[in-house]
Amino acid sequence: MSLSLFHLIYISVAADGLGEEDLLNISRNAVSRNRELDITGVLLYSRGHFIQMLEGEAAAVADLYARIVSDRRHSRCECVCFGPAEDRVFKDWSLGVLNLDVIGHPEDTERLWLSITTRFHTPTDFQQSALGALREFDSILQATGGVVEAFA
Repeated sequence: MSLSLFHLIYISVAADGLGEEDLLNISRNAVSRNRELDITGVLLYSRGHFIQMLEGEAAAVADLYARIVSDRRHSRCECVCFGPAEDRVFKDWSLGVLNLDVIGHPEDTERLWLSITTRFHTPTDFQQSALGALREFDSILQATGGVVEAFA
């Protein structure tokens, strides 16, 4: 485990009227910035909500999260875990952005979204369940090829 590698998972509510073009803009703007900061991760959107995982050096992740909190494209931003990580879940993605409402595999995305948003009774439970769900998401995405633009 790298002592300098941390992950952060947060949830938030999307601004009214947020659309697919907004999600693509988020991805386009974040990819180069995240590469420079050596941050990887994924942003999932569904039913007007976000869950995002960021991975990288602790200070870089914390600074990025502080900027994210002030973004007007969402509100009610809540960090559900921030701590050391053994490895990167999304090591090849500067930022993957996926709209689960349009991925085209509703049985998989419904199961994934429920695994992310339900049955979390403590922060530790949430962290472990969210990490598991994000890993499951990675497997689904790799298997289905359900990639949105700019997963580099």
